[in-house]
Order: sequence, then structure tokens, then C-alpha cells
Amino acid sequence: MDSNFFSMAKLHGANLASTSLVHANLVKARLSKANLDHATLQGAALIQAMALRASFYEADLRGVDFQGADLRGAYLVHSNLESSVLRGAHLEGAVLHGARLTGADLRGATGVQAVQVSWIQLGHEGAPIRLEGEALHSWLAQAASVG
Repeated sequence: MDSNFFSMAKLHGANLASTSLVHANLVKARLSKANLDHATLQGAALIQAMALRASFYEADLRGVDFQGADLRGAYLVHSNLESSVLRGAHLEGAVLHGARLTGADLRGATGVQAVQVSWIQLGHEGAPIRLEGEALHSWLAQAASVG
């Protein structure tokens, strides 16, 4: 399939649960309110995607490029965001409970102070580190700083 097949796709409200979109080109795709629960998007490009209130519950988002994506209100509970790129992403109201963020690049991400999160996981699979409370909020603020 052409790697540009989904670029700028209009998938608002689509049910893409449990689909495999590994390395898919979803640049500027419209995914608002889409269901991507349990989906595998490893290495996909979602640069500047519009994913307002999209659900990525337990999704495999390792290495996904979310640069400049609008993830306001997105449901990322227990999703694996290891090594993902969230530079300049809009995260206001995103729900990140239990997300794995090892190696994620959040530089310039906005709205990190307004995400809904009780804990995240850092570290590696064999040696997970659970962050919560003030340590979590400090980590998020520092990770989003551009300096």
C-alpha cells in the first residue's frame, strides 16, 4: 500500500480499534473522537494530526511522531509512548494514567500542566520506574521545557 495513503485522511469518529497501522503516514490526518484502542501504530507519522478526544487505550505508540499534533482530551491510558516524539504537541486535558513514556520527547509540548494523570511509567520493561505526585508533575514540566 502507498505509504501516503492515510496522509490528510478524514477519520473523525472512525473505529480503528485493534488495527495495525505500523509505519503509517497519518500526517495531518483528522482523527478526532476516533477509537484506536489496542491499535498498533509503531513508528507511524502523526505529525500535525488532529486527534482531539481520540482514544488510544493500551495502544502501541512506540516511536510515533506526534510533532505538533493536537491531542487535547486524548485518552492515552496505559498506552506505550516509548521513544515517541511529542514535540510541540497540544496535550491540554489528555489522560495519561499509566502511560509508558521512556525516551519520549516532549520538548515544547503545551498543556502538560493540564493533563490528567495519576502516574506514568519510565524505565525499561525489566526495570520499570513508576512516577506519581509531585515527582511526576516536575518530570512532565521539565520534559516539556525547550531549554
